[in-house]
This record gives sequence, structure tokens and C-alpha cells, in this order.
Amino acid sequence: MRNYVKYVVLILSGAFCFFISNELLATRPPKIPTENDQDIDFPEEFPEDFDFQKEFFQYVSSGWLPTPFPRQAVLVGLNGSSKIDEVRNMRSAGFVPTTNPLQGNVFFRDRYRAFPDDYFYTVDPFSTEITEEQSLLSPYQSEYSIDYIIQGYIPVYAQFRTGYRESQSVLTSLDTSRSYLTLAGNKKNFTEITTIDVFERRLFFTPRLVIPIYGLYAITEDQSISSVYYLFGAYDMEYVFSIDVHQYAQLADVKQELRYDNGTDVQTIQFKDELSTLNRFRTNLHFGGGIDFSVDNFRLQTELYAGYPNGSILTDASWREFPWGVRFLLGVEF
Repeated sequence: MRNYVKYVVLILSGAFCFFISNELLATRPPKIPTENDQDIDFPEEFPEDFDFQKEFFQYVSSGWLPTPFPRQAVLVGLNGSSKIDEVRNMRSAGFVPTTNPLQGNVFFRDRYRAFPDDYFYTVDPFSTEITEEQSLLSPYQSEYSIDYIIQGYIPVYAQFRTGYRESQSVLTSLDTSRSYLTLAGNKKNFTEITTIDVFERRLFFTPRLVIPIYGLYAITEDQSISSVYYLFGAYDMEYVFSIDVHQYAQLADVKQELRYDNGTDVQTIQFKDELSTLNRFRTNLHFGGGIDFSVDNFRLQTELYAGYPNGSILTDASWREFPWGVRFLLGVEF
């Protein structure tokens, strides 16, 4: 009896395993034929002429040097950056002459880092108390732009930029040759700093060539998408339509002993809205790279760039500026 029960259990167990194995085989994904399985019929779920890329994508280009698909875009750009003013031992007829030549703000700070913090403090008239910090302004450049992009089935495309740009430049000259008589009748040297702040407003136009380096361009039945790293080169043209020049002198190290005629340690030498030696039309070479991302009609670019000037800001002296920074562009494509 016991053997009969054992045989029945074994038969039922075998039948159960056979049933389960058939169910698992029925739900297993179809086997993709290989080169050695030429005699196997391709299942109906994956017909022989099925091409996943062609069925899912209407267009796709990916990897190194991807090729864009035809489209156009309009972007609004915002740029925040800094710049280096290359000015060494400069004299120009556009400024009131200084005892020593003018230097760029960067070189000034590098050379005179030993100055105490209160070298750039200013005080109220007829007061010996320091009330406000008057530090050197920092050079900067910012811009607001509108960009137009046109692309086709080629691995490069054109981008045209135009807009408004403004910049702040700082020139300095240090004079240690001056002296005064103390209350005790002794001669004492002091340091005077002449500073020139130049604020410019410009219009610019910049055609540039963009090369997609790595990424994806794709069009499906529902949407288009791209995500690409790129490099670019540009020829930048700008025109200065407005300028402010403020030249002033400041006592550097005798603020408790001396004052100018106005009762403070700062004296304006000139303030004007023109510069006779200014080169208003300038050209620059721009280089950089960034990330370009788009989904349907939305497009975003973020990039790093640097500029190289083709000439001087002034007609009678060498003064070149090298901008660099980060640019953000947001817009629509069609």
C-alpha cells in the first residue's frame, strides 16, 4: 500500500513539473536566431524585415561628430564674465597726464599686494574717522543677446548673435615721489594713486561656426530630442556707442594727516562722456564649448568662452582686453 501511494505521489509530481515547465516555456521570450541557427523560423513578433531603429526613430545620429537634422532656433542669451585688461606702462592723450604710466588693474594688484586694507578707505570731509570703504572696482563684462541658429544635414551649423554689451575697466598709476611737511616741520613722503574707471556700452554682432563633437540627434513619431557637446569659433564685431570716464586721485597712506582741498582723501581729476583716442569699432576672435540640449520646441545652451582682441581699445596706445566667462541661452526652435 505504501509503495502504491509513493508511486502515485511520484506520478503526480512529475505531471506537475511537466505542466509548470510547459507554462514557463510558453512565456519565455522568443529566441533570436544566430548565424548557426539559419533553419529556425523567425517568430511573427519579430519579422525578418523588422529594424528597431527605423521603426522607432524617423532620424537618429549619435556618437562622435553627430549630424543634426534640419531646424531653426531663436535663443535669448545672458552672459556674466570677467576680463583682463592688458595695459603696461601706458600713456594716452585721452587722459589727464599722470606722473607714472598707467597700468591695468590686474597688474596693479599683483604688484602692490602689500598695501594695507585701509589704503582704499575714504573719510567724510574734515573727519579723521574711517566711515566707508572705497576699494578699486573690478573689471567685468556682461551682455544680453538674441541668437539665431540654422541647421541642416551637415555636421556643422551657423549661429548668429547680436545684442548689447557693457564693460567696466580700471586703470591705475602709483606715485611715490610726492611729499609734505609734518607739523614738526619734517619732510615726509606719501603715496598717491590715480585711478581711471572706464565704463563702455556697446552693440555687437557675432557670426559663429558650431561643431557638434559628441552626443545624440533623434526624431521619433512623438518628439525630437538632442543632447550634444560642441565647440565653436566666432568673429566678434562691436561698436562703442557710449562711454563714461572717471579719473580721480586718492591718498593711499596718510589719511589721518592730509586732505585734498575738498576735505577728503579722494579728488576727481576729470569726469567726461567721451574719449578722444577711443577706437569705437573693434573685432575679436571668440572660442569656446558647451552643452546644447533640446526637447521638441525647447532649447537650452550653456557654454564657456574666451575672447582674443584683434587690436587696441585706444588709437594712440596699446590697451587690449581679454574677456572670458559663462554664457546661458534659452529659447525655442522650429
